[in-house]
Amino acid sequence: MLHQFDLSKYSKHIQDLCKRDEEPPYSPSGPHNDETDYKSLYSLTEEDIPHLVEIAAQLGEAEDSFPGELAFAPANAWEALAQLATPSLLPTVLDTINRIDWYSAESGYRSICKALVRSGLNDVAGLITAFQDTTRHDETREIILDSLIKIQAFQPEYRSVIVQALTGELSKLEIGRRQLYARIVSSLMTLEARESLPLIVEAYKQQLVDPDDFGWFESIQKRLGDEVIADPVVDRFEADMKEIGGILIHFEHVDHQFPMDAVIRARACRDTIIPSLIELIRRATAYARYDVPVRGCLNLFAIHLLAEFQAKEALPFVLESLSLTDDQAYNLYSDSLSETVPAILYQLIGNDVEFYTEKILDPATPEVLQIALVDALPFLVRNNVLGKESYSALLRKGFRAAIDATKEMFAVSTLDLLLDCGDAIDAPLIEEAFTKGVIDNKLIDYEEAMAAVADAGKGFEEDIRRRTKNDCSDIVAATSWWSCFQPAPEPPPKSAISSPSRLRSPSLDDSPSERLQKIGRNDSCPCGSGKKYKKCCLQN
Repeated sequence: MLHQFDLSKYSKHIQDLCKRDEEPPYSPSGPHNDETDYKSLYSLTEEDIPHLVEIAAQLGEAEDSFPGELAFAPANAWEALAQLATPSLLPTVLDTINRIDWYSAESGYRSICKALVRSGLNDVAGLITAFQDTTRHDETREIILDSLIKIQAFQPEYRSVIVQALTGELSKLEIGRRQLYARIVSSLMTLEARESLPLIVEAYKQQLVDPDDFGWFESIQKRLGDEVIADPVVDRFEADMKEIGGILIHFEHVDHQFPMDAVIRARACRDTIIPSLIELIRRATAYARYDVPVRGCLNLFAIHLLAEFQAKEALPFVLESLSLTDDQAYNLYSDSLSETVPAILYQLIGNDVEFYTEKILDPATPEVLQIALVDALPFLVRNNVLGKESYSALLRKGFRAAIDATKEMFAVSTLDLLLDCGDAIDAPLIEEAFTKGVIDNKLIDYEEAMAAVADAGKGFEEDIRRRTKNDCSDIVAATSWWSCFQPAPEPPPKSAISSPSRLRSPSLDDSPSERLQKIGRNDSCPCGSGKKYKKCCLQN
């Protein structure tokens, strides 16, 4: 991400283009005959293309990257590229599009589409190949698809190969592609591809098209025929989608009251709502990956419902969400990341010891995911899948892997569990972690850790019971105690605010070391910020 756009390095005519105080008209489906002639107005040539590409790739950057008069610089760069487009420019355009932050971009869509159309006119096969490339963002594939539809409008000979490409993609019927599939269905309707009607209906039946688009059944019936739409299964599906929409709205808007009615309704349509919950996780992960704040509780309800339903088909999407950076994952799951996500993983993975072992010890596994998987291991001990000896042996291997990879938080989490295991603890290994600086003394005090070794192992079974008390098998038990569902606290009386004696903390008589010992990494920060200690003052 750029922090500030440097205009001075470009030639004057490109600077003038960037300072243009209006963006190109936004009209994805509109005509292209209303364009301003950028080539003549700003004396643009093919030599300017590398600079325009550099600017255009920054579409969607933070507002403070393009302040004031430069607000429309990337969008206008795209318009200039569209007017300079030639068939040889297609690979460059495709590469540039894939670098855009689509979750923040609000302008330039029409110009991007125009650039694709003009550079892809003589290479429709190349555009189709780009659309079929699953390594591209779905949002990138959608705009490629829009371009293909525009090309087909005045080159109808390409209709059959485009329909074939769209139906081929839709026939995969993959979970988590709702937005892309919705665009495919819309395009097939535009192309009046009646032969695709059974496939479209199947996509609806399997809940793979966005449930927000309730009106599409009527549109499909008008455009493609009504013989399949009369199927009562489809009618029932549309009703289910409306029901799901109502449930999710209740989960999204909570006001100090647990949405018990929505939980009951979600349980009643378990199989129908699971794909929608998975889609919520996929979208929230995408936003978190671009550091866009994830607001509300909807994604948290989604993942806890999936855990209660033991929806194993959701596991790949949950694992993907835990492959983010620590800050991104915290943005996504907040305190649930340490409090309930390990239990959620257990509900989705089950007792597959081999899976846990492989992921925990693999150096390529993201640290956030390694921590969550390690914290899920006590559930395997509770279920007698892992004995104490094999459990502690796996923890030692994990601790060794954390030291070798210099993953501090992974090492801290593993050590925290190891200290419950008594004589299985490897004191020299712990000493190595501190000596090499893998573990900071602020997170775990070395002397206290070594002292705990001699004391460790006492109450092992009780520790396992404590760690597995909340197994997320019931969303009500797992989440109803959250502070957002408790009555709003009444403001303290003025006398309590103004009296110095009432502001004095009861812990001020403790020694500094005694106070620090009372604050755990996952405890609320004593500064009153509302954040966890590890996310607040511990970092300072």
